[in-house]
Amino acid sequence: MPTPSTSPRNLSRPRPGLSWVCISWLLYAAITWVVPAEAQEGNGQVQYSWPLRVDPEGITGTFMEPRSAHYHSGLDIKTQARTGLPVYAPAAGSVVRLRVSPEGYGKALYLRLEDGRTLVFAHLNYFCDRLQAAVTKAQEKDRSYEQDLHFEPGRLVFESQQLLALSGDTGTGAPHLHMELRGVDGRPRNPLTHGFNAPDREAPTIGALRLVPLSADARIEGHARRHEFKPGARVIARGRLGLQVDVQDKTGIYPHRLMPLGLEVTLDGRPVVSVEQREFAFGQGRQMRLEVVPDATQPRRRWFRLYKRQGNDLPGREFEHESATFDVAADGHDHEVRVRAWDAKGNETIETFTLVAAGAAPLVRPARRLDFDRQRLLRDGPWALQVTPREDLFEIEVLGQSSVAASELSHLEVVALQPDRAPAVATATETDDGHLCASLVYDSLESGPIRFALRIRGEELPLNSQDGQFLLGRTRTATTLHEFESGHVRLSTQTNSSLFEGGAIWVETGSRPKSLPEGTRFRGRAWRVRGAGVAFSGELDLSVDLAPGDADRRVGLFHLSPRGKWTFLGAEPTDRPSVTDERARVAGLGAPLDATGLVCLLVDADPPYLGEFSASGRPLTGSLPRLVPLSDRDYRGVTLPRWPTLELPLADPGAGLEADDVVCRLDGRPFPARWDPEEDRLYVDFFVDPGEGAHRLEVEVADRLGNRNSKSLNFELRTP
Repeated sequence: MPTPSTSPRNLSRPRPGLSWVCISWLLYAAITWVVPAEAQEGNGQVQYSWPLRVDPEGITGTFMEPRSAHYHSGLDIKTQARTGLPVYAPAAGSVVRLRVSPEGYGKALYLRLEDGRTLVFAHLNYFCDRLQAAVTKAQEKDRSYEQDLHFEPGRLVFESQQLLALSGDTGTGAPHLHMELRGVDGRPRNPLTHGFNAPDREAPTIGALRLVPLSADARIEGHARRHEFKPGARVIARGRLGLQVDVQDKTGIYPHRLMPLGLEVTLDGRPVVSVEQREFAFGQGRQMRLEVVPDATQPRRRWFRLYKRQGNDLPGREFEHESATFDVAADGHDHEVRVRAWDAKGNETIETFTLVAAGAAPLVRPARRLDFDRQRLLRDGPWALQVTPREDLFEIEVLGQSSVAASELSHLEVVALQPDRAPAVATATETDDGHLCASLVYDSLESGPIRFALRIRGEELPLNSQDGQFLLGRTRTATTLHEFESGHVRLSTQTNSSLFEGGAIWVETGSRPKSLPEGTRFRGRAWRVRGAGVAFSGELDLSVDLAPGDADRRVGLFHLSPRGKWTFLGAEPTDRPSVTDERARVAGLGAPLDATGLVCLLVDADPPYLGEFSASGRPLTGSLPRLVPLSDRDYRGVTLPRWPTLELPLADPGAGLEADDVVCRLDGRPFPARWDPEEDRLYVDFFVDPGEGAHRLEVEVADRLGNRNSKSLNFELRTP
C-alpha cells in the first residue's frame, strides 16, 4: 500500500450560496432552451479540466482504438504505473451511478454533468467517503461485493475540481484511469474532440499499405491475392480493389500504438473515403471487426480497411459510393492515390502511391474447347476442388486427375450450392501455367451454408474429401460444416445472427498445440476454425460430438487464438440423433465462439490453487493472528477501512473462475470480498466492519469444470 499522505483537497468545503445556484441554473436552462444540447456538444466551446494531476499528462488508449472484439469507448489515461492518484471532477455535476464488480470496469462512477453529458471513470481503487458510504451500506445489506447503484441527479453533487475517487487497477491488468464521455443520448463521444485536451506533437505514421482483390477479375501485380507495399510505390492492378493501411499514432510522450482521429483517401484528387473517430453507439462496437484486420504473423500490426464492408453503419464515415473501392479499368493509365492521417491536435501525415492500370490483355484465358470423353470424365473421379476464401470472393482451383489434362476439359463449371436457392455458377478459366481456376464473389451468393461442386454440361463430377463446406454471412439454422473420423463438429448462429454479411467461415482438422494451459491435458482432438472476410457480430454456437470415454464433466472446449492466448469456451452438454441411427443419441459438448483459431478438447482435473493468507502484504503467523487498527486511515483524502486488508492468492490457469464461484463467508455468513482475476488474488477489505473479537473466514472456490478447493482462517480483530 502506498504511504498515506495529506489530502490535497477538503471534501467538506462549503458550496456556493443558494442564490448563485439558482442564477446558474436559470442561465443554463435558458441556454439549453435556445441551443439544443447535442448542438452544444459539437461546437467545441465546452472545455473540461483534466481529471488527474500528473506531469506530463498522457494517454495510453484512444477513443475507438481497436480492442479484441470491439472499439474502445473512451480514453485510457496514464497513471505512471501507480494506483491511488486523486481523480477530480472535470466539471460540476452529480454522481448518478456507482458500479462495483471484480471484472470489466471494476469500481466505476458515473458523473452527470450540468450540460447533460455523463463522464464515466473506471478501474478505481477507492471512492471518496460520500460515495463509499453508499456502497458500504448496500454491501452490508445484501452481503455481496458486486453492486450497481443508481441515484437521482442532485443527491450526490460535486463541484468542479472536487475529489471523486482514487485511481486503481480494478477489473484490469495494469493501473490506469479509463474515462468515457457520453452524450445526452448515451452514445460515447471522443473526449479529445469534445472538451478535453492532451499534449501531442507527433503526427500519425503510415507504415505500409495493402491492396486486396474484391472481384473475380481483379489482379494485383498479376496475381489474385492481396499485395503489401510501402508508400511511394507503383502498383500494377486492375478490377475492383480495396485499400488497407497499417497506421498508428503516438502522443509524442509515450510510445503506445494509438488510433489516429481520422483517415482520408483520394484518387486523382477525388475523395474516395473519409473516416473520423468522433462517436458511436454501444451496439456498434463489434463493427470494429468490419474495419480492422489483425495480422497473425505480426501481432503488433493491425490493418484498417478503407472501404466499406456489409453491415458497417458507423458514424463519421463518408464514402464516394457504396463500397469506396477502386474500380480500375484496363486502360493502362496511371492514377495517384493520396492517404492522409491526422490526430486530434491537427498533426497529420500524407503518403501517396501510384496505381498503374493493367493493360487490356487477359491474365487468364478460357479453357480450350476440345473434344472429350464425357463418360470417362465421370468415371475418372473423384475429382477435387481447392477452395480458398479471400476478402470478398472464393478462389477455386480445379485439381484434375493425371490421366486427364486440363486442356481436354470444356464447358467446365464450378457451382456453389445452397439449400433452396438457385446455384451460382462460374466458368473455369485456364491460367498460363495450365491450371484451371474460377472465382465466385460473395455478392453473387446468398447468406447461409454453402458447398462447392464441379459440373460438366449439367452433370456433377464426383469430388473427394478436399471439397470444402462453408458458412457464408448470416444463417439461422444449424449447419454441419465438416465431418471427421472421430465424430462431428458443427457451427450455427444464435437467434439474432452472429456473422455480419459477407465473409466465410469453415472448419478443418487440427493438430495438438505445442503448449497447453497449466494443469490441462490434451484429449486427442482439435479443430481449426478459419475465416476469410468474416466478422462476428455475436457468438456462434459450437458443438462437437464426444468419443467414448470423453463424457467426463472435467472435459471442456478451449480456444487458442492466433496470438497464442488460451480461453476456456465452455462445456455445455449437448446431444443429437446419431448419423447411423436416428433413434440413438450422441453425447457432445457445446460452447459459444466469437473468434477463429484452434479449438481443442482438454481435460482439467486440477482444483483451483489457494495460497496462504496475508494482511496488507504481510504473512500471518500463529494459530490466531491478531490484526490491529490502522494507525493512519487518511489516504489522499479518502478514509481507509479500520482494519488491514486480508489477501489470499487464488488462481485457476485451466478452465478458470467466475465471480459467482468464489464464495467468502465470515462467521458463517456471506461477506463482501473482492476477487481480482487479473492479479489472481482475493481481497477482504473491511469496509463492512465485523467488529472486534475472534472471527473465522472461509473461502470456497469452484472452477468452471466443477473442480473445488477451500481455505479457512481463524483471526482476531483487537485494539491494542
